[in-house]
Amino acid sequence: MLDVFDQDSVQYPPGDGTGQTSKIACFADVSIDPAPEYQKFFDEPFFPSYIEEHTSTEAYKRVLSDSGASQPVVDDHDKRIIQETLNGTATYKGSKTGKPGLIDNEADVGGLEDFPTTTRPTNWDANDDGIADWWDGSTGGDGYTAIEGYINFLADPHVFVAPGASIEYDLASLAGGFSNPAFKVSGGELGSVSVVGTVATYAAGDKAGIDHFNVTISDDKGSTWERSVGVAIFEGADSVE
Repeated sequence: MLDVFDQDSVQYPPGDGTGQTSKIACFADVSIDPAPEYQKFFDEPFFPSYIEEHTSTEAYKRVLSDSGASQPVVDDHDKRIIQETLNGTATYKGSKTGKPGLIDNEADVGGLEDFPTTTRPTNWDANDDGIADWWDGSTGGDGYTAIEGYINFLADPHVFVAPGASIEYDLASLAGGFSNPAFKVSGGELGSVSVVGTVATYAAGDKAGIDHFNVTISDDKGSTWERSVGVAIFEGADSVE
C-alpha cells in the first residue's frame, strides 16, 4: 500500500500485537481490561497452505486489476478509485463524516454515471431457460451446471464476435494495478489472436462456439500475471451492444 507498508515491512507487532497501530499490515486492537494474555500472532502457519500464495505486492496489483464492477466494462467511478488507490489520493470526501475517499452517498461523487442501454436480439434465449442460445452447454467443471458455466463466462473478461469476423480488445483494462504493463497473447482454438501495443485482435474462424485466449501481463517492476479472455462466436454477435 502506497506510503503505508509493503511486502518487506514488519507485518505485525511483536509481543502481544498491540505495540504498533499504523503503517503495519495487522495489529491487535484490544479494548478488554484486563487484556487477554494469549498470543495473537504466530511466526509459523498452523497447517500447510493449499492455495496459490502471492506476496502482498503481487496481490495488491492483481486485486486492483480485477476489482469493481468490471464486466462488461469498468465504469468511470471504479477507474477513478483504482487510480486514486495507486496514487494515494482522494478526489471526494463523505458529506457526513468529511473523511476523504469514504463517501456517504452517491451524490458525494456527483451521482451515478449514465450507463448505456444494452440490447439483446429476440433469439438470444429462445427457450427462456436463462442461458443464451449460443452457449455450448459446458459447465466450467465437475459438479456445476450449464447455467453456472454460462454465468461464470459472463463474469470474466469476454467478447462477442460473429463467425469469420474480428474484434479488438483493450488489454489495458486487465492490468489497472500494474506499472507500464506490456502484453503477450496466445491460444485461441477457433480463431487467431494478435496484439499491437495494448490492443489484442481476435479473428474468428467460420465455426461458432466458445473459445478463450490467454494474456500474459508483465511490468517494469518484474511482475507477471496470466489472465484469460473468453470469446463467444455466434451469428448475430455484431448486433449485441
